[in-house]
Amino acid sequence: MFTVNYYIINLQMVLMMGEYNHYGKLCTRIMELDKTFLVDKEPLAVLNDTINYIDFDLKGAQPETKLIKENVNICPILGNPLHSICAFPSQAYKSDDTIWFNPIHIVKTSAHGRHTLVDLSNGYSIEVHSRLSSFNQKWQNAQFLRRMTTKREKSPFTLIVDQKKKNLLKKDSSGRYNFEIFLRK
Repeated sequence: MFTVNYYIINLQMVLMMGEYNHYGKLCTRIMELDKTFLVDKEPLAVLNDTINYIDFDLKGAQPETKLIKENVNICPILGNPLHSICAFPSQAYKSDDTIWFNPIHIVKTSAHGRHTLVDLSNGYSIEVHSRLSSFNQKWQNAQFLRRMTTKREKSPFTLIVDQKKKNLLKKDSSGRYNFEIFLRK
């Protein structure tokens, strides 16, 4: 196992998590597709380095995520919007044992007792101390963030409708959905 001093999150990163080295210092365990290693920095520092690398900052990335998907408790972070690299935490992001997942490397999830078993694209699985529904909601939020940023890249003008004002389409008495409400606007 080797240690590096600096790391920028890339498409190869499957997950990262806090791990104490033999001196008792919190470092970051990185799992890429074909290797694993330690970075001599805390997980939030690795995230911050990655975001700073493209001229953004961690404090700005969190509110941006909330603008896109406002009703989330634990936000995914867009690590590198240029490559649509996103990471989301398995629990509160300031916790030492939080696992940060890259959503593109999650193949499937399943219940494993009161925990979640996450199958990864590199053939490994990891048990996460989170209920399946909770984990899947975080994964879904991260995928949504990636989709929205990808759409922004392709079209710089993205219309986001106010989420508080919802128009509900219902079946009428004939059993058909009434799409004529669009004509009234």
